[in-house]
Amino acid sequence: MEMLRAVRAGDPQRVAKLLASGCKPNPQVSPTAGFLLESTRPEVSLLLLESGADVNAVRHSDGDTPLMLAVRGGDTKMVHLLLEYGANPSVRNRRNESPLILAAQLNKHDIYSLLIGRLTACLDRHRSSGERHACR
Repeated sequence: MEMLRAVRAGDPQRVAKLLASGCKPNPQVSPTAGFLLESTRPEVSLLLLESGADVNAVRHSDGDTPLMLAVRGGDTKMVHLLLEYGANPSVRNRRNESPLILAAQLNKHDIYSLLIGRLTACLDRHRSSGERHACR
């Protein structure tokens, strides 16, 4: 619970200290599916990601991922960070929304452009390599 409080408070120093003392970024038993889902500050998210947080963790209640939450919040810096750490821009939640759909619905033009760029690069990479699986 101490890590959850530190993440929700957006306290990077406390989060770093807890991670250094052995606290895991992906809790096995917690009121959340992962601390990254609770983070609203890129500095805190970076610490969690560097410690192995699941960038594609799914919130139990609605199927949202950290990327979807960042899109909803209009946080371009967080979206960029999550994509750099491998967030899946193609995943859909329980309402069948993807990060791209959310960005369009919420008129988040900068984020929409960022996601389109990432998806286009991913598709180009798969076409040139001959792979058939979806972009991740």
